[in-house]
Amino acid sequence: MDKMPGASRIEILPDRKEYSPGEKLTGTVQLRLAKPMPARGLHVSFFGTGGVLGNEGIHEDFLVTAKLTGRRTYSTYEVHTFSLSIPCELPTTKVYTYYIKAWLDVPVRLDALRVIKVDMAHAHAPVATPGEFHFLTMFVVCALALASAYFVSGISFHLFIVLLLVLIAVGLFYTLYIARRFSPRP
Repeated sequence: MDKMPGASRIEILPDRKEYSPGEKLTGTVQLRLAKPMPARGLHVSFFGTGGVLGNEGIHEDFLVTAKLTGRRTYSTYEVHTFSLSIPCELPTTKVYTYYIKAWLDVPVRLDALRVIKVDMAHAHAPVATPGEFHFLTMFVVCALALASAYFVSGISFHLFIVLLLVLIAVGLFYTLYIARRFSPRP
Protein backbone atom coordinates (compact mmCIF):
# COMPACT_ATOMS: atom_id res chain seq x y z
CA MET A 1 0.00 0.00 0.00
CA ASP A 2 1.46 3.32 -1.08
CA LYS A 3 0.23 6.90 -0.76
CA MET A 4 2.75 9.29 -2.19
CA PRO A 5 2.36 12.96 -3.03
CA GLY A 6 3.67 13.60 -6.55
CA ALA A 7 6.67 11.48 -7.48
CA SER A 8 7.72 11.01 -3.85
CA ARG A 9 8.48 7.53 -2.60
CA ILE A 10 9.26 5.75 0.67
CA GLU A 11 11.03 2.39 0.73
CA ILE A 12 11.12 0.12 3.78
CA LEU A 13 14.06 -2.29 3.81
CA PRO A 14 13.97 -4.66 6.81
CA ASP A 15 17.28 -6.34 7.65
CA ARG A 16 15.65 -9.80 7.50
CA LYS A 17 12.62 -11.36 5.82
CA GLU A 18 11.34 -13.14 8.94
CA TYR A 19 11.21 -12.23 12.62
CA SER A 20 10.01 -13.92 15.81
CA PRO A 21 8.11 -12.53 18.80
CA GLY A 22 10.47 -10.80 21.25
CA GLU A 23 13.08 -9.93 18.63
CA LYS A 24 14.23 -6.52 17.40
CA LEU A 25 12.79 -5.61 14.01
CA THR A 26 15.51 -3.55 12.33
CA GLY A 27 16.06 -1.98 8.95
CA THR A 28 16.14 1.27 7.02
CA VAL A 29 13.59 3.69 5.60
CA GLN A 30 14.59 5.49 2.42
CA LEU A 31 12.91 8.76 1.49
CA ARG A 32 12.92 9.69 -2.20
CA LEU A 33 11.05 12.97 -2.47
CA ALA A 34 10.24 14.93 -5.63
CA LYS A 35 11.42 18.10 -3.88
CA PRO A 36 12.45 19.10 -0.35
CA MET A 37 9.40 18.78 1.88
CA PRO A 38 8.59 20.25 5.30
CA ALA A 39 7.08 17.64 7.59
CA ARG A 40 6.24 17.04 11.27
CA GLY A 41 8.25 13.83 11.42
CA LEU A 42 9.12 10.44 9.99
CA HIS A 43 7.45 7.51 11.76
CA VAL A 44 7.64 3.73 11.56
CA SER A 45 5.37 1.14 13.16
CA PHE A 46 4.90 -2.61 13.43
CA PHE A 47 1.29 -3.78 13.50
CA GLY A 48 -1.02 -6.65 12.76
CA THR A 49 -4.37 -6.77 11.02
CA GLY A 50 -6.86 -9.53 11.46
CA GLY A 51 -10.26 -10.69 12.46
CA VAL A 52 -11.37 -12.58 15.52
CA LEU A 53 -11.77 -16.27 14.69
CA GLY A 54 -15.38 -16.89 13.71
CA ASN A 55 -16.19 -13.21 13.12
CA GLU A 56 -16.31 -11.19 9.94
CA GLY A 57 -14.79 -8.01 11.40
CA ILE A 58 -11.31 -6.94 10.34
CA HIS A 59 -9.45 -4.41 12.39
CA GLU A 60 -5.95 -3.01 12.77
CA ASP A 61 -3.92 -3.15 15.99
CA PHE A 62 -0.86 -0.94 16.27
CA LEU A 63 1.60 -2.83 18.40
CA VAL A 64 4.77 -0.69 18.26
CA THR A 65 5.36 2.81 16.84
CA ALA A 66 8.49 4.98 16.84
CA LYS A 67 9.20 8.52 15.67
CA LEU A 68 12.49 8.42 13.76
CA THR A 69 12.91 12.17 13.21
CA GLY A 70 11.12 15.37 14.16
CA ARG A 71 9.75 18.50 12.52
CA ARG A 72 12.01 19.81 9.76
CA THR A 73 12.40 20.07 5.98
CA TYR A 74 13.36 16.72 4.48
CA SER A 75 15.74 16.61 1.51
CA THR A 76 15.04 14.73 -1.73
CA TYR A 77 16.96 11.62 -0.61
CA GLU A 78 17.45 10.46 2.99
CA VAL A 79 18.09 7.12 4.69
CA HIS A 80 17.05 6.46 8.30
CA THR A 81 17.57 3.31 10.38
CA PHE A 82 14.90 1.92 12.68
CA SER A 83 14.71 -0.62 15.48
CA LEU A 84 11.40 -1.76 16.97
CA SER A 85 10.89 -4.35 19.71
CA ILE A 86 8.35 -6.96 18.66
CA PRO A 87 6.14 -7.91 21.62
CA CYS A 88 6.91 -11.33 23.13
CA GLU A 89 3.25 -12.26 23.24
CA LEU A 90 1.49 -11.42 20.01
CA PRO A 91 -2.30 -11.83 19.83
CA THR A 92 -3.33 -15.49 19.73
CA THR A 93 -7.11 -15.17 19.47
CA LYS A 94 -7.08 -13.64 16.02
CA VAL A 95 -5.85 -14.50 12.57
CA TYR A 96 -3.19 -11.87 11.98
CA THR A 97 -1.01 -10.61 9.16
CA TYR A 98 1.89 -8.43 10.30
CA TYR A 99 3.20 -5.27 8.62
CA ILE A 100 5.79 -2.51 8.83
CA LYS A 101 4.46 0.95 8.05
CA ALA A 102 6.54 4.09 7.47
CA TRP A 103 5.12 7.53 6.87
CA LEU A 104 6.22 11.13 6.58
CA ASP A 105 3.73 13.33 8.46
CA VAL A 106 3.22 16.23 6.03
CA PRO A 107 1.02 19.11 7.28
CA VAL A 108 -2.01 20.05 5.13
CA ARG A 109 -1.12 17.47 2.48
CA LEU A 110 -1.44 13.76 1.98
CA ASP A 111 1.22 11.98 4.05
CA ALA A 112 3.90 10.03 2.20
CA LEU A 113 3.17 6.45 3.25
CA ARG A 114 4.44 2.91 2.64
CA VAL A 115 3.30 -0.42 4.14
CA ILE A 116 5.00 -3.78 3.59
CA LYS A 117 4.20 -7.25 4.92
CA VAL A 118 6.64 -8.90 7.33
CA ASP A 119 6.72 -12.64 8.00
CA MET A 120 6.51 -13.79 11.61
CA ALA A 121 7.95 -17.16 12.60
CA HIS A 122 5.86 -18.91 15.23
CA ALA A 123 3.67 -15.85 15.64
CA HIS A 124 1.13 -17.78 17.69
CA ALA A 125 3.49 -20.02 19.65
CA PRO A 126 3.60 -19.42 23.40
CA VAL A 127 6.86 -17.97 24.63
CA ALA A 128 8.04 -19.16 28.05
CA THR A 129 8.87 -16.40 30.47
CA PRO A 130 12.04 -16.69 32.59
CA GLY A 131 9.89 -17.70 35.60
CA GLU A 132 8.25 -20.49 33.60
CA PHE A 133 11.62 -21.69 32.35
CA HIS A 134 13.00 -21.79 35.92
CA PHE A 135 9.93 -23.73 37.08
CA LEU A 136 10.45 -26.35 34.37
CA THR A 137 14.13 -26.62 35.27
CA MET A 138 13.29 -27.07 38.96
CA PHE A 139 10.67 -29.70 38.05
CA VAL A 140 13.26 -31.77 36.17
CA VAL A 141 15.85 -31.36 38.96
CA CYS A 142 13.28 -32.48 41.59
CA ALA A 143 12.34 -35.54 39.50
CA LEU A 144 16.02 -36.49 39.17
CA ALA A 145 16.64 -35.95 42.89
CA LEU A 146 13.63 -38.09 43.75
CA ALA A 147 14.81 -40.90 41.49
CA SER A 148 18.34 -40.78 42.90
CA ALA A 149 16.95 -40.75 46.48
CA TYR A 150 15.02 -43.93 45.76
CA PHE A 151 17.78 -45.79 43.96
CA VAL A 152 20.85 -44.53 45.87
CA SER A 153 19.63 -43.63 49.39
CA GLY A 154 17.12 -46.41 49.68
CA ILE A 155 14.06 -44.42 50.83
CA SER A 156 10.97 -46.55 51.28
CA PHE A 157 8.93 -47.46 48.23
CA HIS A 158 5.78 -45.89 49.77
CA LEU A 159 7.52 -42.54 50.37
CA PHE A 160 8.89 -42.67 46.82
CA ILE A 161 5.37 -43.19 45.39
CA VAL A 162 3.88 -40.34 47.50
CA LEU A 163 6.60 -37.90 46.48
CA LEU A 164 6.30 -38.99 42.84
CA LEU A 165 2.52 -38.39 42.89
CA VAL A 166 3.04 -34.94 44.43
CA LEU A 167 5.57 -34.08 41.72
CA ILE A 168 3.21 -35.33 38.98
CA ALA A 169 0.31 -33.31 40.46
CA VAL A 170 2.40 -30.13 40.49
CA GLY A 171 3.44 -30.78 36.88
CA LEU A 172 -0.19 -31.33 35.81
CA PHE A 173 -1.38 -28.15 37.50
CA TYR A 174 1.43 -26.22 35.84
CA THR A 175 0.56 -27.71 32.44
CA LEU A 176 -3.10 -26.73 32.89
CA TYR A 177 -2.02 -23.22 33.90
CA ILE A 178 0.07 -22.85 30.70
CA ALA A 179 -2.72 -24.30 28.53
CA ARG A 180 -5.24 -21.87 30.06
CA ARG A 181 -2.85 -18.93 29.78
CA PHE A 182 -2.24 -19.40 26.07
CA SER A 183 -5.65 -20.69 24.99
CA PRO A 184 -7.84 -18.41 22.85
CA ARG A 185 -10.14 -16.18 24.87
CA PRO A 186 -13.55 -15.00 23.66
